[in-house]
Amino acid sequence: MEVIPEIPHEPEQVPEPAPVDQVVEVEVHGIRAKFHLNRSDEEIIPVRYLVKADHTRCVQRPVWVFREDNDARGKNLRKWSKVDIAFRGVFQTLKKGPQFEKGFFEDENGSTAICPPRTNFAKVCKRQAQVIYALLDELMYKLSISRESEDDRKWFFLRPRFMDCQAEYWTGYRHKFKDGLSSASWITLDHFPDIGVARCVVPVSTTTSENEPLQTALAGKLQLIMGQVLISLLRLRPPGDQFPDQEVFLIGLHGSNLYLLRAVFPGSKTSQLWCGRYNPTIIHEEEKQFIASKSHKRFYSRDNMARFMQQLEWLHLSRSSTEEDPDPHVFQVLGSKEYNLWTKDGFRAARRMLAGLNMYLMSAQSKVGVLQEIFELFPYDESEEVEVDDEDAVVRSVVKEQEEVLEEEKRLEEEERVKKEEDLRRMRATEAMKTTDRNRIAGFRDIRRPWWDWVWEDSRRDEGRSSRSSS
Repeated sequence: MEVIPEIPHEPEQVPEPAPVDQVVEVEVHGIRAKFHLNRSDEEIIPVRYLVKADHTRCVQRPVWVFREDNDARGKNLRKWSKVDIAFRGVFQTLKKGPQFEKGFFEDENGSTAICPPRTNFAKVCKRQAQVIYALLDELMYKLSISRESEDDRKWFFLRPRFMDCQAEYWTGYRHKFKDGLSSASWITLDHFPDIGVARCVVPVSTTTSENEPLQTALAGKLQLIMGQVLISLLRLRPPGDQFPDQEVFLIGLHGSNLYLLRAVFPGSKTSQLWCGRYNPTIIHEEEKQFIASKSHKRFYSRDNMARFMQQLEWLHLSRSSTEEDPDPHVFQVLGSKEYNLWTKDGFRAARRMLAGLNMYLMSAQSKVGVLQEIFELFPYDESEEVEVDDEDAVVRSVVKEQEEVLEEEKRLEEEERVKKEEDLRRMRATEAMKTTDRNRIAGFRDIRRPWWDWVWEDSRRDEGRSSRSSS
């Protein structure tokens, strides 16, 4: 009887462990914030924008420094490919900056930075801001996301900008402070043609001092966050008792560890802080009761359902922030995991998160007041975008591009090899000619001509006679 072999059972996929909620409470001038650290990316950036980021070439495309190694710290950056130069400036600057043995969230007591030879922390700490700038500049250039303003010849877009400033923040009516942390740089809203105005959208903060406790460092981040929410509310100019819900993003870098913070400011709390009461608008009440308009025939389409679920996620987030602690002086801040830019997985995850952030901010769906103002002037319908769902097509395109890059590198290497051989041949021929000339000259020196000595002797006698006759 034929024995049928048993089919081995496929191992069950072990679900990823839920992130450990590390909560750190910080207070600044009566305002308290609960920092929930090491949260998943899906809690920081809406899922649909992370999925869209996965379908972009700038996230899928491999980086030269990670071709053979998963850790780039021991890589010789001077040998970087002349063809595949993507993100080269990021790592060249990162190598010149400080490094920390522990992550920002792991080191509660603060530690000393490890700096390059013949440098100190005060000289190289500003390199962290340059790393963020180089990363954001190249990422946003490759994404190339812009929105039309007055006509098709004018548009606005996001870009990084070095702006070291100390933002003012308020903790209530006529309670103003300007003792916060200075920003390292900003993501700003720019226009083409340039109108000479750069609106701050996302602050960037880096570690600027050694041995700084985590709670003290987070207090400085909170001051920057409150300064940004003030900028957004001043742009919207709502009534004091009808402040809308707001969110603030902050990009941070601790040595080589990148993280993203998302602060939630429900309008009910900010209104009570400002004038002691909150009178929600009709639209806001409908959103809270999950009332959706059914007049739209495409409401149950995939795109509309995705946006509707995104709205529910925000309502759940703002409501949980209010219900968890109804005190208007307490706010919630979600912190992503820390991603080490020196590692392959960490750098890819950081690119994915920042690309998703750029897409979310430019989708006209975020709760950032600076962008809400501009999209109110120039409305944008996200449903008109051409959705790219075929991730395999993006992967094939990246593979094809990578093959072309490798072929171009081989061609350049062959040209350089031929050029070196030609230069070496010319050098040897030149040296041979010089050797022949030296031998010829040396041969002339050895020739003896006796009559030449007689000529000089006769000339000496004539000179002696002339001198005696003159005397």
